Amino acid sequence: MHKKTTYFLIVLFLVAFLGYTAFDRMTFKVPQNPTEGASCDITPGDFTNTGQIKYSANETWWISFTRKEEYLSAFSAVLAITFMGYALTKLRQIGTAATTGGVVGGSILVVGWTWHYKYRSDTWSGASHWLRYAERCR
Repeated sequence: MHKKTTYFLIVLFLVAFLGYTAFDRMTFKVPQNPTEGASCDITPGDFTNTGQIKYSANETWWISFTRKEEYLSAFSAVLAITFMGYALTKLRQIGTAATTGGVVGGSILVVGWTWHYKYRSDTWSGASHWLRYAERCR
């Protein structure tokens, strides 16, 4: 692999990871009570006796981000983006059809793994489960 390609992929990986994390932080809504906090993995111990959260908005987001292991989802999404970048850098060498197949196939594998890891449960109910998750803390 050429040096330029390697640097491009490293920069792409870092930018995508920072972008994913920044987007997650921007869309995070601080829970106002322990009931809302439960969906963000914010425990009743993270609230004061009066029901206020003990931490700043950034600290609350970081606690939720780490307890829910969002960094694993970020890593998976970033791997998919980086793989797409790699496949696109090989466009001339392997052709359009192979590049397209590599981008789509690699992305499906990584996103499928993320989906399985993050959303598996005994009470899995398809799309409604995804929508309920998407509404939490957002």
